[in-house]
Amino acid sequence: GYTYHYLNWISSERGPMVTHYGKIQKGIENPKNFKEHHYEILAEIISTIDNEEPICTYSLDRDNLIFFTSYADADNPELNNWYLGQVKDEIMIDTMDYYHYPMYNRSDQRLSIAVPKIIRQSFKENIRMLKARLNGLSAGIFSAENGARNWFHADKLDSYLIWKIGNKKKDEILYINNNQLECYFSITRFAKKVKINWQFGNQDAVDNICQYIEHLANNMNQSQ
Repeated sequence: GYTYHYLNWISSERGPMVTHYGKIQKGIENPKNFKEHHYEILAEIISTIDNEEPICTYSLDRDNLIFFTSYADADNPELNNWYLGQVKDEIMIDTMDYYHYPMYNRSDQRLSIAVPKIIRQSFKENIRMLKARLNGLSAGIFSAENGARNWFHADKLDSYLIWKIGNKKKDEILYINNNQLECYFSITRFAKKVKINWQFGNQDAVDNICQYIEHLANNMNQSQ
């Protein structure tokens, strides 16, 4: 089955204050009834937090999405369409929405994310029926980056890094430089080194971050 985590917070003088959190586990017996199943989950969460005017922000697990690199060239506007034509087929076009985000300076790369249309449609319809408001829809570590900007004003920094600690020391890292996505990658941590599992964006930045992590790990091992 699927696990749905929820957290409700309100504003306070000291900043965001969490009032409710938890998780709901439910399986989908028939994928054709996804919207109805989704409605039941959302209704249960909203009734649990007991908020008269719920404003919802949702974070999708990256396993439900497709990430890939595409390219844009101001001098050749057809380049991106050609590239996307190589990674799409008719089924993908019918079932997925595509979103594109510019990456680091001096690069024509864009991080492209494919989201199942049924997820967007389900949120839109169910939120309306539940008389709630959808504040945003994000994915995995990007939701944490959004929180860093809105809650901790990270966007006022020259650069910052979001590090998602994962199971079995398999982590995800998002690096923002001058308010622009520099790189997004995954590593597996070992005693004295890290292994890059996959990466998008500036390879030099990825290598520098990994070298620094290895440096910290080796210093810790030597001090023990």
